[in-house]
Amino acid sequence: MGGECQPFINLMGDYIRLLKSGNFAKGSAFFAFMTGDCKLRLYGQNTIYATRHFQNGELPVIGTFAQLFGNKLSAISKVRIVDDIYIGMTALDRILQKLHESRFYELQKGAPDLAYKIAKNHICKGIKRGEIINGIEYALSVFDGIDIDKSVPKRFITVTGDYYTRINSFANNDLYRSIERLGGVIFVPPTLMDAIPLIMVSRIKKYRKQAEYIKLIQHLLLNFELKHQEQKVRDIFENDILNNFDYTPEEVYQRTSKYLSSDLSTGIISPVGCVIEAIEKGACGIINVITQNCSYGNVLTSILQRMRADYGNVPLLTLIYEEQQGGNKLTRLEAFMHQIAKQLKCVRFS
Repeated sequence: MGGECQPFINLMGDYIRLLKSGNFAKGSAFFAFMTGDCKLRLYGQNTIYATRHFQNGELPVIGTFAQLFGNKLSAISKVRIVDDIYIGMTALDRILQKLHESRFYELQKGAPDLAYKIAKNHICKGIKRGEIINGIEYALSVFDGIDIDKSVPKRFITVTGDYYTRINSFANNDLYRSIERLGGVIFVPPTLMDAIPLIMVSRIKKYRKQAEYIKLIQHLLLNFELKHQEQKVRDIFENDILNNFDYTPEEVYQRTSKYLSSDLSTGIISPVGCVIEAIEKGACGIINVITQNCSYGNVLTSILQRMRADYGNVPLLTLIYEEQQGGNKLTRLEAFMHQIAKQLKCVRFS
């Protein structure tokens, strides 16, 4: 598997470990997306091929929603499942933002982390009970009891990069903790839900142009439903977090059009849009976190280098992570944070 990206190796390793351990419930399946524009679409098929000698049929690899849903669910049930997945993920993105906007100012060490665990549990319970909005409201209220001191000077940093490495602490050496220890407050990147609104807008445009009216109507209705549900989540967090992911898909396409074509993957367009939004909200620096051998990460790095010139040459640090971590990343991060401190004041949240 020479030259494979780290997420692919890790996911295949997880599957083999599960398969050999037998530690999974009867009827389980291993879900690995078989769609997308990078190696992500190959994860499932390559995992099936590479592990064919281990497989006994008890833990099949599936990679599409059609396989996940099966043939027994009604169309309404499928929409409800997609609804719950989407709402849950958009809420989890915002709860994670709430954690990082709280943790930097914590007076009692560990309190925000505990609140975050409890909050996630409330969201999951809300999904199971069919009361997801109530679950989200309870989740946010958990943070009300935390003592924080916002008089501490703050520097807002936006984090981007490939989806896997930027959001998983075990893939980036707990980077967010290091940023916070050095005086940075993080505008966290969305996990995966940032790309879905862009995909919907792109498909609606495509089906309208190709006169595929049945698909057009289906996607218009689904897009309306997802926007309606996301607005409920947005309203809950409106006055509680600074970074509420406010750009519409149209605004993302408009603001990124100078730097890349709208025909490129949403997995590249969306991270660039999120960075621009964060800078306009007051972020003083960009940390670009990618894994080795990531084609998306390489393209994103090139675009960010061009883009930063239009935003006062905002400091940009690219960190490339691999299995064997180098010892100079912390030194580079310290130098980056020192550079941030010397930049012009970021006035929006000062």
